[in-house]
Amino acid sequence: MYASEIARILHIDEQEFQKIEPSVATVLKLNQDEEGRFLYNKENLKALRNLFEQAVGGAPDEEEILGSIPESIPVKESRPYQWEKIQAEETPKALKKSSSPKESGKERKIVPATDVLKRITKDGQAALKHRKEPVEVTMELEKIQKILQEQRTFLEERLEQRELNLSIKLESQIFDLKKENQALRKRVDTLQKIIKNQNEDKRYLIEKINQKYSLWNLIQWKQNRQVLGNDEAEDKSNS
Repeated sequence: MYASEIARILHIDEQEFQKIEPSVATVLKLNQDEEGRFLYNKENLKALRNLFEQAVGGAPDEEEILGSIPESIPVKESRPYQWEKIQAEETPKALKKSSSPKESGKERKIVPATDVLKRITKDGQAALKHRKEPVEVTMELEKIQKILQEQRTFLEERLEQRELNLSIKLESQIFDLKKENQALRKRVDTLQKIIKNQNEDKRYLIEKINQKYSLWNLIQWKQNRQVLGNDEAEDKSNS
């Protein structure tokens, strides 16, 4: 869920809620999406609902504040706060009136988020006091940063190696394609030469046939056959 949904569920003005959203995100350890918007889950909604109900109807106790801290963060004991005294000193008059039993059955009005900003900041500071010491947190952050840097370096090296392997593979494929292209060109040239030679042989044969079996040559051949036939007849008669 986003801030707009949280504001609608809690009956809070969205713009007012956005003003205190960074403080809320610090207390609840919220994650962000790709656009930088804070993400809320059901546990965050429950913690915020309890917080705003306390701002309207009464002061929170220490157990409820600690309940909003993730279980993965160890806490240490600290002196309990006198919440009743703090509430009497810091709770606005408008909020005290709205918490009276007469108005409990009526529809809840939208409470400006700025009215509970001090309480959120105060509760956040109280919760932070139960977390690890700054030195331990710094050491954990440095350890996480080191792990992230190692993972980033590993991934960059893997990516460079894959790019190098891909480049070598592509160069090999391009070289093979060039060789095949050259072989095909040679084969095409050879076929063109063969076709050209065949065409030249065909033209030569056609010319020879035309020369041998032209109409003039056929007439002369026929006349020669007739002369030879007459000569043979005369030779027979003389004999």
